[in-house]
Amino acid sequence: MDNERVADVIQVWRLSDFGLLRTIPLPSRPDSANREPFEARVLSDGRSVLVNTYRCGFYRLTDLETLAPSAEFVLSEQPPTGSVNGCSVPVVVGHYWVMPIAYQHRVAVLDVSHPDHPREVSSLATDSTFFPHWSSADPLSDRIVVTEQGDGLPRVMIARLDPTTGHLRWDGRFRDAGSASPGLNFGRPTWPNGAAGAAMPHAAVFVPEH
Repeated sequence: MDNERVADVIQVWRLSDFGLLRTIPLPSRPDSANREPFEARVLSDGRSVLVNTYRCGFYRLTDLETLAPSAEFVLSEQPPTGSVNGCSVPVVVGHYWVMPIAYQHRVAVLDVSHPDHPREVSSLATDSTFFPHWSSADPLSDRIVVTEQGDGLPRVMIARLDPTTGHLRWDGRFRDAGSASPGLNFGRPTWPNGAAGAAMPHAAVFVPEH
């Protein structure tokens, strides 16, 4: 993605026959928030869909029941400079949208209970060596796993989300033994299975125990 010029469009497909219903160009914006559409998520009402771009624009998809869906711009988390911010892989928990923003070194929480007017309710900072990229929620607790994009140290962090307020905090118990910083560092030469070398944890999910 980083080395290619991609189309700034959203495509809506019909799953029953994999038919393309519509290709929706995102209009240019002064802050470049329309660039590089990234992830779509269905919200808790089961009908509303939001899409974020890598440049931290947010679009609501409307008229999905028809053959003419459209994208409505609803929010930009991109500064006026138009620099790349890295809004990547979000997770929806209740009416909160948890958004890792790599180059802002933070994880933002948006209240999306009104999809046409999302608003930021909390922000959790990282240090300068962590570029948050991927998030995934534990369906059995308030935990959210956050992984690094690949620009910094290969760490995995665990955050805790207050389902009432949307407040997010790092779980300080999830850390390497003897470390002053939260998170597990995967840049280690040895593992329980031997000297396998460093690893890059780009993605992570919670798996229920059997």
